[in-house]
Amino acid sequence: MRQQQLVRRFVLAFLATALAISTVATSGEDSVHKHSGKPELKSIGQLAFGPDGVLFLGDSIGARLFAVDLGEAPRDGDSSPIQVKDLDAKIAALLGTKVSDVHVGDMAVHPVSQHVYLSVTRGNGQRGWGRVRGDNTTPVLVRVTKDGGIEEVILDDVRYSQVVVVPAPSSGETTRRGLPRRTFTIMDMAYIDGYVYLSGLSNEEFSSRLRRIAYPFAADMSSNSIEIFHTAHGRYETHAPINTFAPYRDGKDTKILGAFSCTPLVTFPLDQEDGAHVKGTTVAELGAGNHPLDIISYDRDDETHFLLANHLHPFMRIERSEIVRARGLTRPSGRAGARVKTLPQQGIIRLDDLNPRYVTALQRGEDGSPLHLISLAKDSM
Repeated sequence: MRQQQLVRRFVLAFLATALAISTVATSGEDSVHKHSGKPELKSIGQLAFGPDGVLFLGDSIGARLFAVDLGEAPRDGDSSPIQVKDLDAKIAALLGTKVSDVHVGDMAVHPVSQHVYLSVTRGNGQRGWGRVRGDNTTPVLVRVTKDGGIEEVILDDVRYSQVVVVPAPSSGETTRRGLPRRTFTIMDMAYIDGYVYLSGLSNEEFSSRLRRIAYPFAADMSSNSIEIFHTAHGRYETHAPINTFAPYRDGKDTKILGAFSCTPLVTFPLDQEDGAHVKGTTVAELGAGNHPLDIISYDRDDETHFLLANHLHPFMRIERSEIVRARGLTRPSGRAGARVKTLPQQGIIRLDDLNPRYVTALQRGEDGSPLHLISLAKDSM
């Protein structure tokens, strides 16, 4: 009798183990995304896509980074452009509100379907540096399909994982302009070689930070304080965040090119130990008074090209070869360093790589003019 009981226990244990192995093998996503339901987003700012179409959402107010499985069916993208006129008016109509209460924060293109995802803040909050905050604002994720359709992405029942962004600015702190420092927790982000990198501010003395975390999330976020020589200001600084950045290859090394306000371009290596203080190399100064809005990189004709959108300076293109051979700037100066090419397109405020032939962009003219989603041919720039 006892032998039969032991045999039965062995069989049950074997079946349970086989079932567990089968479950893991058939639903590996469950080991990636630890939660199912509605992410508790206090804001949606920066967006970036990772492997298998996962969408990373930066929540500066909540000091969280979310990875969301959109469940988007695979679809082979083509090499056609995408164009949507009066985008902000169409989003306002979708959400049942007025255009003045719609603020588009960031844009990311799904790497397969080429659908365009937009982080939108609905409501009339405090504005500054391309960010909106207020008690009466609501974060919304909007999808523009390749055929120009516009729809809200409902996040009530999704698989997702999350991680705390540390160290983040404390609630209640403000900048010299009176803006909440918490809104600068995540200024830009990108998925690079298995890691999500985030630029922004912290609550520490050297407040400018470059953070990173391996994806899938399985550990705490690591962080480096950063220092640059700001040529327009003529001094070393540790408090200004990287507004926007893009990766590139320098030999065997992967680096990022970061753009700061007023407007130095600075390179940073990515192979840094957690907690290390990192000094960037200032490779160009584009001139004071300007706020860089977005930068992307893409490869064409055996060269990496950077496109930089600015709020004051013209739309620009920079070649990787110019960045690699530029000497570090360590003295006060006006425009100096790596050469840039001024492009004729006006009003570009956000960018992303669409497909081998096109870059997609958000374009707005003078204050109060409509917002358009356009495509720019790479061979025309």
